[in-house]
Amino acid sequence: MEHRFQRAQGSAAVMSASQQVVRVVHPVPNIAKGVEYWQGVPATVDGVLGGYGLGTLPRVDSLGSRQFLLKHLKRLGNIAPASADPAAWMEEKVRWRGGESSKGRAVTRALDCGAGVGRVTETVLLPLVDEVHLVEPVVKFLLEAKKRSSTWKPMKLHPEQQPFNACKVVHFHEATLQLFDPRNPYAPPSAKATGKRKAHPDGPQTPNESALVAGIEPAITPTVSIAGDVGEDRSSGEAGAVLDEVEYDVVWIQWCLQHLSDSDLLSFLKRCKQSLKPAKDSAKVPNGSTQPEWAESERTGGMIFVKENVCGENEDGSERSIWDNEDHSITRSTNAYERVFREAGLDIADCQVQHGLPDELFVVKMWALR
Repeated sequence: MEHRFQRAQGSAAVMSASQQVVRVVHPVPNIAKGVEYWQGVPATVDGVLGGYGLGTLPRVDSLGSRQFLLKHLKRLGNIAPASADPAAWMEEKVRWRGGESSKGRAVTRALDCGAGVGRVTETVLLPLVDEVHLVEPVVKFLLEAKKRSSTWKPMKLHPEQQPFNACKVVHFHEATLQLFDPRNPYAPPSAKATGKRKAHPDGPQTPNESALVAGIEPAITPTVSIAGDVGEDRSSGEAGAVLDEVEYDVVWIQWCLQHLSDSDLLSFLKRCKQSLKPAKDSAKVPNGSTQPEWAESERTGGMIFVKENVCGENEDGSERSIWDNEDHSITRSTNAYERVFREAGLDIADCQVQHGLPDELFVVKMWALR
């Protein structure tokens, strides 16, 4: 559910207990009622952004997201710096992606969580990576994303017209994050529908949490869109292949974690961490080349990026959450999020505020995690 902004209803109200805001410390979001709410929202960018989709917000948000992502994963950039010879730079990038054999294939991969109608996939992820797995629990949003995908600029170009001659691919998955396994995105729908999934080290959901999601059965099976209609063999491990297990350069999570309880969030982040591409030894340079600056990010492997609304802490500095009775979700404070990040075994590499958004909205923060 790439989701609307929750309004601060008077920004000062977020910080003051004297305002008429219903506050509950760590309430449990109701995902079934949350999905029901979003089913009543128009399947448009303006709809999922709560009426802010026709102004400057989408462009400002996407630009901030791409800049933040490339700050930490320079290897995903596809524009040569001003100081470099463009042809030599491109040749070096192709060599680092696997040489001539990488052409026409999808080499880099991202996961777009709670993706709504695919706005982040279109404007942030597809310009930077070859393949995106898009997961969304609201069927009409997912179908709209699938329909719109043929109009997305990266999806209209043949591999010969793409940076590095890569093939652009989008996979569409219907699931709640509570039941989605990033490493096994094509897990049988029956496992998701019954609230069952493969065992994870962090253990199963509590019975109460399972009851909230068990009734949401997938209405559509996962599908794949391949740019340029080049017709790859989807079982071959090439672009568009349905793989048993996948690894990501980027896991992007934006405006959807308000629908997860702390325990569900902890479990999901642990699964995301397990799905990241491992770090590579930066000392291993192909063909005797020198280590380019952009390749240094290979040492970190894949990364998780979280972009969410945050409220203020309690007056005593302790973490806080605010209940939203409209979509049955919560807005967490910075400390509340960062505690769960640490419990999931993630290091916070960076945290920034997204500037340029309307003043009446909650503060939006971006975290880079590994």
